[in-house]
Amino acid sequence: MSSSEASPPPLTFLGGSFYSVSMLPPFWQAVSHLNPVLYLVSGFRWSFYGIADVNPAISLAMITVFLVICLGTLGWNLQDRLPAAELINRPNTRHRKTR
Repeated sequence: MSSSEASPPPLTFLGGSFYSVSMLPPFWQAVSHLNPVLYLVSGFRWSFYGIADVNPAISLAMITVFLVICLGTLGWNLQDRLPAAELINRPNTRHRKTR
């Protein structure tokens, strides 16, 4: 089993999707606040029921922070693989006629 297959269940259970995070012991509450799923679930719970484990403004801010981190990491990883100058200056060989 790869690490990507093993991570969704703990993220889901610690994200408060089945129960309120306030029911957890203090240590696991602190761990849950590092979980991006908590902020997504809390935002959905607030939009449906008007109650949330986390303030909706904080949820939106944390979702934005996690999104920026993910997009920044993706851009940083692709930076070496897809250099822009190489893509722009590459000759178009797809439509070239051969004799």
